Amino acid sequence: MILPIRKIILCVLALVAVRVCSAQSASVRRSSNLRESPSTKSSILSSVNSGDNVTVTSPNVTSGYYHVRAANGQEGWVLAKNLNVTATTAISAAHLTMARQIGSDEFTPSCTSPAFPSPDPTPIDSQCGIGGVGTVQDQAQNKQKNNFCATSPPSTGSPLPITIQELVDKQQKVQDEGTVNFGSRFNAHPLSPTPGPANDRAPLVALGEGTRVTLIGYVADSAGEGPETVNCGLGAKNAAGAPLHDIHISIVDGPAITNKCLGIVAEMIPHHRPDDWTTKILKQVKTSNRQIRVTGNLMFDSAHTPCIGDKALAGDPSRASLWEVHPIYTFEVCSTVDCSSGDGFVPLDSWQPN
Repeated sequence: MILPIRKIILCVLALVAVRVCSAQSASVRRSSNLRESPSTKSSILSSVNSGDNVTVTSPNVTSGYYHVRAANGQEGWVLAKNLNVTATTAISAAHLTMARQIGSDEFTPSCTSPAFPSPDPTPIDSQCGIGGVGTVQDQAQNKQKNNFCATSPPSTGSPLPITIQELVDKQQKVQDEGTVNFGSRFNAHPLSPTPGPANDRAPLVALGEGTRVTLIGYVADSAGEGPETVNCGLGAKNAAGAPLHDIHISIVDGPAITNKCLGIVAEMIPHHRPDDWTTKILKQVKTSNRQIRVTGNLMFDSAHTPCIGDKALAGDPSRASLWEVHPIYTFEVCSTVDCSSGDGFVPLDSWQPN
């Protein structure tokens, strides 16, 4: 059977994208320890010698380390400063242009009435599809991260109110049931025998993934992410790349709480994101000590591990639960002294700092 040329091109592009995004070559500048996790306190697995070639399996530097695969197949962490990286992990503009020409990178939600934060498309909408790139597991999770189509309640109903404690309880339920693999494949994953991301999302859907929820809290921190599989590895982690990346928000229960291990994460994704949703305005929200209310989908970020003993593992974001509000549909700020009752919130784009 001869495959249509479109399918052949798509297959080639998919293979190239995964290969380019997931690995790059490097030479060892200085003999180094190969460690179990990105920390000088972690166990030493073996060593790599000056002049050796290794494969860097992720473009991200974590706590000053790259995750690598040595020539003998053993994987671990090596100090980034001791490596000469010789290839790029970015998807080339030529590959993206070709993919766009054959229509493989359009952002297409799975429902007819998605809950976009803004009706206006953004540049990434024509460059990166709902599943992004990466492994099958990556793309299964990416589709949840980019999901503007809630499974429940119905679009005409009110979102389900939820608290940080309820999300912590949901995390414990995942751990107790033991059917969902989670944790970084580039790091330790002590709470799950197998790292994530989870490909089978059915157990998570049964626990509420895809449910439209609303959460009231305070911004403890916010930051722009960098290139990830969910955004097809586009851009660089700088101001120029910000419109292509998620905005990661740590939400806690009180204005005086600074320990992000006591909170959860919500994310503004770059697709259909309003121009006024920026890290600059979020920092102003934080310093105002105003309550905020986010509405969006529940999503379980199975590529990480939550804080253990009030401390995040090296390379993992600080949060009490892997359950997130992701993506955010609406972001509101309290315009009065206290909006705990649900009254007094205004959209972020109309809120004015004092």
